Amino acid sequence: MSNNSQTLLINDQEILKSLQSNRSNQQDEGLRALYQQHYGMIEQLVIRNNGEREDAADVFQDGLVALFHKTRQTGFVLTASLKTLLYAICRNLWLMKLRKKKRETPLTEVHQETVSLDAGILDILEDNDRNQLVAEGLRQLGGDCQKVLQLYYFERHKMKGIAETMGYSGEQVAKNKKSRCLRKLREWVLTQPVAKEVWG
Repeated sequence: MSNNSQTLLINDQEILKSLQSNRSNQQDEGLRALYQQHYGMIEQLVIRNNGEREDAADVFQDGLVALFHKTRQTGFVLTASLKTLLYAICRNLWLMKLRKKKRETPLTEVHQETVSLDAGILDILEDNDRNQLVAEGLRQLGGDCQKVLQLYYFERHKMKGIAETMGYSGEQVAKNKKSRCLRKLREWVLTQPVAKEVWG
């Protein structure tokens, strides 16, 4: 048990309460507790099944994000332990990654309890995959295109604001630029082998 000055949340109800809090410091406490209690289990799962430590860190991070969003959905009820739910999410994530690497084999399990993931969590995982693909596409585009699409989609700027930020002569110029960049992004995404799996 950690002896540092930060409180370590012990049981699922305490952790869940923190995750559902509107205060970021409490949310961080909940996420920290999940990390301290369950990271080793997920690392073991990934390493025993054709993965590396870096893979385990990525899977755990993505799994935590999916679990966090799920627990904050209206009407969420915990029907299994957080450990079992997190394991099921990370297991699914790792299977998805193995499938993309064409290295899918029966998994060596490290946690015996199982729980079926509902459609809501699977949607979060798929959205996460889509977002990663789009983020990679933006990196590939680089330059003005990356900036324009980030301003529009992620920072929710209006065309007028984008034109001012980018130094364009007017809204129409910004609009045309956004359309061209979006077309480039779409073309790049569709050339990726994983696109069919992500978008179905």
